[in-house]
Amino acid sequence: MKTISIYLLNLILIFTCYLTSIYADSGCLQRDDFEGGTLKNWTLTNGSNSFSDTSYAEAKCNYYEDFEEGTLSGWTVLNGVAAFNQSVVFNGYYSLSLINNNSYGSIVSNLNNFGFGQYSGYFYVTGYASDAYIRFHYMNTGNFYQLAMLPAGSDNPNLGLTKRINGVITTLAAVQPTFGLNQWFKFLVDRSVNGDINVYINDTLRISVNDNTFTAPGSVCLMSYDAAYVDNFCYKSYPSNIVDTVKQNLVKLYPVPSQKDINISSAGDFDNIVVTDMVGRMICSSGAKIINIESLKSGIYFAHVYNQGKKISTLRFIKY
Repeated sequence: MKTISIYLLNLILIFTCYLTSIYADSGCLQRDDFEGGTLKNWTLTNGSNSFSDTSYAEAKCNYYEDFEEGTLSGWTVLNGVAAFNQSVVFNGYYSLSLINNNSYGSIVSNLNNFGFGQYSGYFYVTGYASDAYIRFHYMNTGNFYQLAMLPAGSDNPNLGLTKRINGVITTLAAVQPTFGLNQWFKFLVDRSVNGDINVYINDTLRISVNDNTFTAPGSVCLMSYDAAYVDNFCYKSYPSNIVDTVKQNLVKLYPVPSQKDINISSAGDFDNIVVTDMVGRMICSSGAKIINIESLKSGIYFAHVYNQGKKISTLRFIKY
């Protein structure tokens, strides 16, 4: 009887703590819903831990698609076949396969409010000739930004960022891929209102450019050549107050290209400019608004603009 009484008392205490935690964390001596994405107050004694993208990450997205509902109600198939797949899945029960042998399989969101923010997800590319792509600020078939993800081991390995203006393609950056065939990899495109486009693969920065060709919100398009799988797509927009603030402090660099000087202008304050080459090596640092680049070799460089130690913009320029 004593054992049963203690057991019932424990149940009452746990239930009371649960009810209280709905309204305030202070109802429990210690409460952790793991929404912080850390194990700050815990020690792992065995096994491994991870935070699921379908719970913690989903809560951080303005738009999230894990394809678990088995429908494409928010998407339109532009080409090829978009099919729900259970054999190659990042997590959950389904991923989406984009298939079209020797051509492109693609889907485009029916929503047109994807603008400044972060685009992320997971791709799995299979087949020697297979590639994966995301198009953002997608206005129409002739105007958009595109990130091409062609894995190592494929016929044309490349991680490249381009823009298409009225059908004319311009390469903004291209590097070698750090991901291979037949493995899940994470992509993240961070699109800032000041023109920065930063591309991360598996949480490592691979591409950083500045371009303001497309600023209006558009759709997003997910594509593959031949065959690829996509899962857990997330779009997280920047808060409107941040967008408005940055718009008031747009940083500009001119002329591009340049042979002698580059000029930096901004509606806001900045106190330091660090010039780096394509691989991130620092060339010089200056607090001036005009920087002489006559001594630089011809090529592509970046001007990183800071104010009180905080980077506010990264601008690309060409020395010829």
